[in-house]
Amino acid sequence: MKLKVLSLNVWGLHYLAEKIRDRLNHIANELHSYHIVGLQEVWSKDDFNFLKDKLKKDFPYSHYFHSGIVGSGLCVFSRYQIVEVLSHSFRVTGGIGDFTDGEVFVGKGVLCCRIKTPEGSIAFFNTHANPKCRESQMFECYQFVQCARGTDPIILCGDFNTKPSHTPYHLFTKCLGLKDAFLDLPLDTCDLTTNIYTVKTMTPKRIDYIFYTDDNCPSHGLTLEGKALALSGSILGMDYPYSDHEGLEATFALERRKEQHCPVPIPMTEECVAVFRNLSGTIKEKKKRYDYSSKQVVGSWVVLTSLVLVFAVVMNHPTLFSFLAGYHLGWVGSAFTGLAGAIAMVIAFVLFSAVQLKSAMETNILEINTLIRVHSSRQDGGEL
Repeated sequence: MKLKVLSLNVWGLHYLAEKIRDRLNHIANELHSYHIVGLQEVWSKDDFNFLKDKLKKDFPYSHYFHSGIVGSGLCVFSRYQIVEVLSHSFRVTGGIGDFTDGEVFVGKGVLCCRIKTPEGSIAFFNTHANPKCRESQMFECYQFVQCARGTDPIILCGDFNTKPSHTPYHLFTKCLGLKDAFLDLPLDTCDLTTNIYTVKTMTPKRIDYIFYTDDNCPSHGLTLEGKALALSGSILGMDYPYSDHEGLEATFALERRKEQHCPVPIPMTEECVAVFRNLSGTIKEKKKRYDYSSKQVVGSWVVLTSLVLVFAVVMNHPTLFSFLAGYHLGWVGSAFTGLAGAIAMVIAFVLFSAVQLKSAMETNILEINTLIRVHSSRQDGGEL
């Protein structure tokens, strides 16, 4: 049987993205030829319900991944029954600087839907990473896929915010043994100069992928037959595109094997160990930078709070200062006292987030180093 899949970042961030509902409506109109669709940046549950209602005839099965304050933005639509759902919210969500772009409030992660087709089940993964902490998040994605893959063919798609030259890309190709469906057709998927939503200072890049493998499946195989950009360019009759990203489509042949295939465990090669070492080093460097920026931010806010409190005391006790005698400034002092309290709450939130981020990054470093030690121990013929 043919299995046609689509991956698309729909750019559905309200109050920032343009024409969200109109674009989603046009996107939905173009999905009738697909069997499974993985979308990213569907941040609003209302937008998901809009798509679900519009697609219910062709895609009776769907799942929306709830995560974080805003959401994960991840959802899957399928013509075939979704029999199992697993999901993981990334522990590392961003640094102090990400308060301004909202990354710490979203729950980016990875979603797995086990889908039962007439030719057997497949494990369909959908993910979205933050470019500022992609090393940590993609390592968590690697762990999740490794644990959730089972014995079904795998399709992993999404917005990885990772170029092929970046270390996280090799987690999937060298360490998980997945194949890049667009390896011999490396087309840019974001920040195209022809897309009106592209920021002029950005350059085109390839950061969206569809990975796949059937090496772990004994009963049915997955063969790539075609791939192409999808929902690319301006919408017919409109002067704007479907999204700020290009969609990716891949067509597979899913067939039962004539002979039982014996899955071969993925070996921990030296190439893979090198990927882990690079990953661990990069996360350590980012952790140092985040620690430094946290101290700088907290220090600045503490100084600001102290100044506000001093000003509040002056306003609440004007008789202590001759030049303020006769002025009724109590209300000003109360306002500044309230402002100091609000700033103190912000400091507490920043400190909590900084501690949480540090702990999550340290956990990822420890887990990566454990994998490296296991490999070294096996090479030496010893035990962990």
